[in-house]
Amino acid sequence: MRFLRLSLGVFLLVADSLADTCKNPPIRKEWRQLDLDERRDYIGAVLCLASQPAISGLENAATHFDDFQATHSDQTPSIHWVGHFALWHRYFVASYEKALREDCGYKGAQPYWNWSLDASSTDNSTMAIFETDVFDADRGFGGNGKYLPANATQNPFNLTGRTGGGCVENGPFTPPDFMLAVGHQKGQPDCLRRDWIPWIMNYFAQESLVDHVLAQPDYTSFARALENLPSFTQPNIHGSAHFGVGGVLGTLGNSALSPGDPLFFLHHCNLDRIFWEWQKKDLPTRFHEVGGPITPLDYSGKNVTLDFKVNIGKLAPNTTLESLLNTQGVCLRPARAQDLPDIANLVAQAMLEDELLIWMCPRRHEHYADFRYSFLRRLKTRFVTPGYVMVVAVEHSGDREQIRGYSGWERLGTGADAGQWQRENNGWWHALERTLLDLENRYLSLVSPDRSVDLYRQQHYRTAAADDAFPFSDFPELWYLGQLAVDPAHQRRGIGQHLVEWGLQQARRERVCVGLEAGVKGAGLYQKLGFDIVNTTELIPGVTIRAMLYTI
Repeated sequence: MRFLRLSLGVFLLVADSLADTCKNPPIRKEWRQLDLDERRDYIGAVLCLASQPAISGLENAATHFDDFQATHSDQTPSIHWVGHFALWHRYFVASYEKALREDCGYKGAQPYWNWSLDASSTDNSTMAIFETDVFDADRGFGGNGKYLPANATQNPFNLTGRTGGGCVENGPFTPPDFMLAVGHQKGQPDCLRRDWIPWIMNYFAQESLVDHVLAQPDYTSFARALENLPSFTQPNIHGSAHFGVGGVLGTLGNSALSPGDPLFFLHHCNLDRIFWEWQKKDLPTRFHEVGGPITPLDYSGKNVTLDFKVNIGKLAPNTTLESLLNTQGVCLRPARAQDLPDIANLVAQAMLEDELLIWMCPRRHEHYADFRYSFLRRLKTRFVTPGYVMVVAVEHSGDREQIRGYSGWERLGTGADAGQWQRENNGWWHALERTLLDLENRYLSLVSPDRSVDLYRQQHYRTAAADDAFPFSDFPELWYLGQLAVDPAHQRRGIGQHLVEWGLQQARRERVCVGLEAGVKGAGLYQKLGFDIVNTTELIPGVTIRAMLYTI
């Protein structure tokens, strides 16, 4: 009988603004699982990043690759032997992966190096762990540097068994093509250095140590086992590649400058893989569990919480630890007509205890089907409204896709950017569709009224809302967030923030402001994202609505 059309133009506009991770989520693989072409693509992307201009503004950072080394160096005093170590580095590696894909056209995911596959449990002195494709000149990251002596100042722990210390001599990251400026005098960059110590690499990369980390009963214990203590008599898997490959004089062995060796990201990607394996042992509990000190090694002091902010400078926006705990593939895509019933289910559940709807729909539990259907009717109308854009956050489990969040946006204004969003849903067939939907809604309100709502209160709300117009008319060009909803079972995962940031990204691109109206529960999230309260009004006794604005 009836139909809903999604304008192809609007769908493409939204799709163009979103990474295509919903259809083809990148899968991280062990380095040797990549074929030769995939390895070359990855190496090429790293070299590309080392040719892109810097964005961090940090000292001596000349390229975007330098940005990562400089950011890590800048924050080294506060990101090791702390409760946020694993999650800070998870975000850091993910941001590097994102830069490779978005700035250098890399199509794959960040690979990892599972060093436990290569570690000897019987002979710590063997060099076999370095005789794999990871260190091959053509199929990997190149080998060791020439042996250089180290004095007591350079080797304060008196580490024995060193084999290198000089510039890497083969592979894709050799001088003068690949040089590191951060941490050195301006105009005097240094080469990538390696200083293999086989006994550390074999001893610290044992599968038994990985098993010990995975056996920890809670996050605080896990984080502590991952790093252990800064001692070479107490092995820890974090130190394996750092000091097994970097040794005393190598780049990877420098606690501040270690991201200068591209192997840093394969090493920490493997640690993140182990972190995820530990989390999977007790889900969803471990999506909401953190602990450990804020100050390095201060295990009797103040601990991190879910709201603790991770900061990686200009590489990515600040975010909370809780938003980094879930690595499952939540991604954004345009809403489709067939999504509307599921979106209505989600919105109804999310809004069931909304402070305004508690008052306006006192019979929402008794007549939940009516309550839900009222949202579906509005969603259908908005779906074909010029300038209205629907974005959903979805999660994949095998071949199944579940909608976890929804945001409804409206592009207001008369400028060229607004017109691009508005005209796609403004054809004659969309006008006809809107007319039919209006007639349907009027008919249903007569023959099947919404029994969840108090009609008197609904009219009171509409009158109050009309009388207390918010000051968005001062902004002729505006993105307006009309609705944000997250599945109650999946809240506090950063999904709402992700959906809001889509609109902020469009606004920044078009140089316009973002407006919304929020109750007391939602205002906190928006303020954290940079919105300011510009007006308040008490629509009904006890329910205050805040007009909020994000300015560019």
